[in-house]
Amino acid sequence: MEQSQSLALHYQFTSVEIKELARRIDGLFLPKPDFPEDLIYFFVEVQFQRDDDIYWRIITEAFLYINQYKPQRRWQAVLLFAQGSLDPDVPFIYQTSLAQQQIRIIYLDELDDVPSSSIGLGVIKLVVATEDKAVQQAKNLINQVQQTDQANRSNLLELVERMLIYKFVNKTQQELEAMFGLTDWRQTKFCQEVKEETK
Repeated sequence: MEQSQSLALHYQFTSVEIKELARRIDGLFLPKPDFPEDLIYFFVEVQFQRDDDIYWRIITEAFLYINQYKPQRRWQAVLLFAQGSLDPDVPFIYQTSLAQQQIRIIYLDELDDVPSSSIGLGVIKLVVATEDKAVQQAKNLINQVQQTDQANRSNLLELVERMLIYKFVNKTQQELEAMFGLTDWRQTKFCQEVKEETK
């Protein structure tokens, strides 16, 4: 599109140094080669406090990853906020380039009324549940996990156990075992690590 020559007066030519920081993307879900149509998901931890830079960081990390690894797939960033009021909104400069549903925003306080058999969603709901609601939610989640196939059961149980330890920091391991009826608790890798740390 041809622009007026006077528009050139609006700009100055400059050179800017960009300092590169080491970055680590902890929540990256890469599809297996058998599923070439599936998205890459950049998953960000749950935000429990307002962070005005959260969108800048996740988008930067996504594009740095794309530049370095050059994946030939579509992608989506997923942001989880404990509540909608913590969302600072997508910065204006990204709103047009990210119009293709590349950022998925989930407000955990709005998931309370959403029935789901998803264990992953159950774990997320457990994070934001009040302590009295969390007890029943955790029991339901453990029942779901115990009905999964043997190959996934120990990993899922370990994930739920981690959440219980973080959620109920004032309870001992024995109290948690009694509350939730966990008998093979002591056998998970996480519990072994906790025992070593307490020694």
